[in-house]
Amino acid sequence: MAKPRLTAGMVLLLAAGAAAAGDWELRAAASARLSWTDNLRLTDTGEESGAVLELAPTLRARRAGARLQVDASYRLQQFLYSEGFDQARTWHQFQGRAAAELVREYVFVDASANYGQALINPDAALPVGNLGITSNRTNVGSVSVSPYARFRLGHAATGTLRYRFTRTDTGVSGTSSRSDVYSAQVASTARFDRLGWSLGWTSSRRDYSGRPDFERDVATASLRLRVTPRLSLVASGGREDNSYQRLPGTEAPEGTFWNAGLLWTPSRRTSFEARGGERFFGRTWLAKASLRTRRAVLDASYSEDLSTVQRLIEERQLFVLTDPFGNPILIGGVPAVIEVSFPALTAEVFLRRRGTLSWSYRTARSVLGLGLYDERREYQTTAESERIRGGRASWDWRLARRTHSVLGYTQQVRDRRGGAGEDRLRTLSWTLSRRMRPDLSGTLTLRRVRRDGDGSVRDYRQNVVTLGVTATF
Repeated sequence: MAKPRLTAGMVLLLAAGAAAAGDWELRAAASARLSWTDNLRLTDTGEESGAVLELAPTLRARRAGARLQVDASYRLQQFLYSEGFDQARTWHQFQGRAAAELVREYVFVDASANYGQALINPDAALPVGNLGITSNRTNVGSVSVSPYARFRLGHAATGTLRYRFTRTDTGVSGTSSRSDVYSAQVASTARFDRLGWSLGWTSSRRDYSGRPDFERDVATASLRLRVTPRLSLVASGGREDNSYQRLPGTEAPEGTFWNAGLLWTPSRRTSFEARGGERFFGRTWLAKASLRTRRAVLDASYSEDLSTVQRLIEERQLFVLTDPFGNPILIGGVPAVIEVSFPALTAEVFLRRRGTLSWSYRTARSVLGLGLYDERREYQTTAESERIRGGRASWDWRLARRTHSVLGYTQQVRDRRGGAGEDRLRTLSWTLSRRMRPDLSGTLTLRRVRRDGDGSVRDYRQNVVTLGVTATF
């Protein structure tokens, strides 16, 4: 896997390309934050306090050409501690996507990469970001390349052939992997206005270093019947064959499957989809809802599927998330680069059932936000289960034209694997930000973190005060 210096080299190449080509857009920012915390190492006694200086330059390169699109961001985090230079830490984050048209209208390629930090063990200390001194984080990353071809089958259908290679490195023995996915799809064109159809086949293999592999073959047929201009009935079915390490005597994860439901789009800003069906593990459900008005945005979803930690790493977002109105979603007052709801780094396959709900409401001077999630994981090798549920609430209030106050609260409750107990993490933060000039802003953040658990989970309290300044170029 790419080392930090290789990631930085990729960013420098992007920057050089941006400077040499007129259709590239290059943006840079530099942040400096000085923090004081009363629990630097996240211990249950909280005996060690200290000051931390964080220097974080960020670079983003974008290109939106007719045949090449690129969006890549890189951030370096340098932490200097009052304990001494021997405790200094350097972290790198990189995330990039590219799409290119190699042969006009026929051959394309997609590529993506990410590099950042993740928790090793959810039962150990859970740092909010990379501020604290703890050994419970590791560098993880993935690189993916996916060439594909599109072609027409007369006026009735289009076809797609795709191959995707992904390499994921977790830094933990036995959990890095290589993934190869081959897929083919044939779908009807817009000529089938009333009845649309598609046929698909996917064969994937995930090879782990020194562990049993995960193989999957799926054949699918789908139909969509337009009942009215805004209401359609949808159905799909097929067969899947999965092969992965599981407990002896358990039923083979294979067989036919089906699901059926409806898709309703009553307006341009509103859509609903709901399906029910059957798979080898029993009844299945899928639901999506999206509602947008001038002031409010509501999104909800529910899904069920087999997954792995490696797949979650490949799909994660490392940089600042924004709400539907473009406001940054902060965790503990700062952008999060470690996802605390991630499972332990393992090569095990698990059945993932996840529901999410997010709501935002905008007034003339403020934005209210609410997010909820509930995820259940059933591990296929150990037969253990885990449940993660939590949410966030935020209030962004514009005190003046250049001054904002952001009050945020997050909570996560984890029912640990194997019935080992409950783990609760709560964060309350308040951030006051002021834009002094269009390219210069400052922030003051107060944050309190509280963790309560039982068994081997470490309880602790942490208070953090942070002064920061950010310049953009």
